[in-house]
Amino acid sequence: MVGPGKSQSEGRMQEQLGRKVSSQRAWKRVDLDASTRWNVLLSNKAIEQLEVSAAGLPKDRLDWLNISKQELTGSELISRLDDVAEEINSGYGFAKIGGLDISKYSEDMIYRIYWIVALCLGEVVPQNAKGEMIGAVTDLIGGAARGTDDRGYTSSDELRFHCDGGGVSALFCVRQAPLGGENAVVSLLSIYNEILAHHPQHLDTLHRGFPLYQRKEQGDGREKGSVSSSNFPTFSEDHGVISAWLNLKLAELASEVSDNPYSGAESEALRVVETIAERDDFKFSLKLVPGEVLIVNNFALMHKRSAFHDDPDPDRRRLMLRLWLNLHAAEQRSPAIAPLTSGFQHATPVIHAN
Repeated sequence: MVGPGKSQSEGRMQEQLGRKVSSQRAWKRVDLDASTRWNVLLSNKAIEQLEVSAAGLPKDRLDWLNISKQELTGSELISRLDDVAEEINSGYGFAKIGGLDISKYSEDMIYRIYWIVALCLGEVVPQNAKGEMIGAVTDLIGGAARGTDDRGYTSSDELRFHCDGGGVSALFCVRQAPLGGENAVVSLLSIYNEILAHHPQHLDTLHRGFPLYQRKEQGDGREKGSVSSSNFPTFSEDHGVISAWLNLKLAELASEVSDNPYSGAESEALRVVETIAERDDFKFSLKLVPGEVLIVNNFALMHKRSAFHDDPDPDRRRLMLRLWLNLHAAEQRSPAIAPLTSGFQHATPVIHAN
């Protein structure tokens, strides 16, 4: 715990590559089992303030893009979400927000509420080539085989451990699948500690990192997907803070489609990371219910989703609303991974593309 008047980030010791990370960001499942700090329940007053702010948003969703946190009212809501942001930034690195009964809300009100939560936490960035600021995570291909350029969130497949764009990813559960669809998070800093202690031969490879396959999306102007020209380090350090970022699938695809396949050492380093991430003492699993929001720090944690079987009724299919954002008080990232925070920066922002 930090001392009175200090944030978690202020109370954390300086971190350095090659040394163990001792902060709460390097957690294991047993730590979360013993804590409720990550499980945030909004009070009735905070929910009332959230509803009032949401109802007060302009009718035209494009006008939402011009509203800032400073224009919002509701001190209890803002204070509670400030605490959530601090937890995500420098505590366990994630939080689940609950307490909302969304059965009483229209679809429009659900979007409004989600946008107010996002404004309190940070600046939203586009998450795809369509410029969506809020994207629908639902099965669009009906169980068909997913191609190289099909993004995972449009399928019912298992999504392996990964980090997304933006500093933070958020999922708002609107409808859950009757079978499957569990989420899991794992601390990449805890994985780093495990590799440092037991597999140090992989650290140089992970410090250098991997290129990423950049999927072609409808409307992005490219004929096909491509591989990034630079590597993104799995572990990097800047100003005494270690950051971690990895997307296992996109790193592997970069090797598969390029003329420079990975060496045995590079492939083994990725395998070791995933093996540790899947261990029961490292990963923490949960299944969201309608009205809950899961928020994850992309520079400290990886997250995944299990495969799911959907409801045959199209109106009852699993639906999550996704946001990518950067916290208002996010810590500085190393230059090598900082570009990941901007999302699809050349896309024209829309709240949700129909």
